[in-house]
Amino acid sequence: MTRLLYLSYDGLLDPLGQSQILPYLFRLTGPDRRWTVVSFEKPGREPEAESLERRLREAGIRWIRLRYHRRPPIGSTVWDLAAGWWTVRRACRNRPPEVLHARSYVAALLALWLKRPFESKFLFDIRGFWPDEKVEGGFWKAGGWLYRITKRLERRFFEAADHIVTLTDRSREILEQRFQTEGIRRPITVIPTCADLERFRPAQKRAGGPLRLVYAGSAGGAYLLPEMADFFRAVRRLRPDTRWEILSPRPDPQIETAIAGLDSSAVTVRILSHDQVAGALAGADASLCLIRPVSSKTASCPTKIGESLACGLPVVVTAGIGDCDRLIGEGRVGVVLSDCSEAALNRAARELLALLAEGETLWARCRRAAESCFDLGQGVRKYQSVYRQLIESAKSCPNQLL
Repeated sequence: MTRLLYLSYDGLLDPLGQSQILPYLFRLTGPDRRWTVVSFEKPGREPEAESLERRLREAGIRWIRLRYHRRPPIGSTVWDLAAGWWTVRRACRNRPPEVLHARSYVAALLALWLKRPFESKFLFDIRGFWPDEKVEGGFWKAGGWLYRITKRLERRFFEAADHIVTLTDRSREILEQRFQTEGIRRPITVIPTCADLERFRPAQKRAGGPLRLVYAGSAGGAYLLPEMADFFRAVRRLRPDTRWEILSPRPDPQIETAIAGLDSSAVTVRILSHDQVAGALAGADASLCLIRPVSSKTASCPTKIGESLACGLPVVVTAGIGDCDRLIGEGRVGVVLSDCSEAALNRAARELLALLAEGETLWARCRRAAESCFDLGQGVRKYQSVYRQLIESAKSCPNQLL
């Protein structure tokens, strides 16, 4: 029986946890694996937490649920990490895990503290270049003390990790070049944000009717909702019957600001849980995913890309986001925007309408792209392969810990 400990600073009850943690965990369970999951949950969701805890228990997964604290900045994160370290040390001291799977940077710090006392193998699942995302998103000062400390920790994570998982081929190439310069030798596996192809399926497309654009996700951050509104206007000038549906996990004033000035009869905002997103996506014709094209986004793979393609929807995306230039542009399953100027938006609107004219041929091509690149089953098999490598390595070199 192999014992694995999954560490996530994101909550399992959050939309991200629902779409990108739980689907993997439920499929990675088995008679030869015993999972413990540690996550930090926002308060006020006790009924949902109790329901999820029952599901996890039935699947043989032990859930250690800790409270997430938002304030004060920095201090709250330090408090959460200390609580996590103390709780996990006590919970696992008699039967420590063979593998620590840390999702992103905050969880990686916890894994770093636990690796030596537990004598575990450490899988660093980076999920993006987080310190650079913080700077380029305007949350941290470039070259400030937070950035400098986190970059030093980043190197320590890479040095201590026994295996690294990243979301895109472009980020793997960047890491390989960096590791060669810094003398770090670590295996890297690319596993994009996958979609459950059984849940996200194309619907029967209706002939005629309005053209339906959709954006699924939160507002703010790197997502360019005002530019999406401009793109909607560009399409609507060519197809006056165009409608735009925004699917959000919660009410957000940034959405209302972005759509101010648009024809209210043509724009709908729906508040949906992740379980409801698949049906709403399948009823649309094309998906929008405009993101600020900064350098850290080479390591990003938005969840909505795979989910949209799985539903047969072409995707409109900005250039420079992960592997999208190749997957979307060269694969002809959407439109890649070179920039968000008026000329570029108008050109992209024409390209999208030309693609949509292909009808069933386009829908089938989008679905095949999802099956090839974003199949959850394929992602699970890759994680299983990584775990096997780590466990075999632990057996052959039981005392070789950093």
